[in-house]
Amino acid sequence: AKRWDRWNSALYHLCEIRGRVNSPLNVCILEVGCGDNVSTCRRQSEMMVDNIKEKGGNVKLVRINPDYPLADDETITEN
Repeated sequence: AKRWDRWNSALYHLCEIRGRVNSPLNVCILEVGCGDNVSTCRRQSEMMVDNIKEKGGNVKLVRINPDYPLADDETITEN
């Protein structure tokens, strides 16, 4: 968990720095095969989308799942 937390902090910090100089960081979150049985993973990905946007980054969530391809959070699909 410590490595994950450090990585998240570094990512969000970089998003903030790049956002301040008007050169937003482009991030792609690739989620493979996470259906309703792994909703924790789906929620984590969607929370990261929100956090990256809040910090000034550009982010896309690519969900590879033929049964559940859309975001659970409807605001994610708007961008």
